[in-house]
Amino acid sequence: MGDLKVADSEYSSIATSVKEIGSLSNDHIKRYNDILTRISENAVKGGNLYFNLINFTENVRKLEDQINEVTELLKKQAESYIEKIDEKDEYLY
Repeated sequence: MGDLKVADSEYSSIATSVKEIGSLSNDHIKRYNDILTRISENAVKGGNLYFNLINFTENVRKLEDQINEVTELLKKQAESYIEKIDEKDEYLY
């Protein structure tokens, strides 16, 4: 049976990349949400468009929360995988 080699540095890199992508996505969503908020506060003062914009802005905020959760979950899973690999191959080092 061949030896299985896992480069855990790649998984560390993936964990870092996931966190960076999540942070960048979150920054863009925050800016987008700020724009929507300013529009609802300053440009559109009433009517169906106003209420729809408020609802949409709230959904964008929820999306921001979900991106944070998913990003953190993916990062933790990559780090957990690295820890498990390190435990299994401890005898090699």
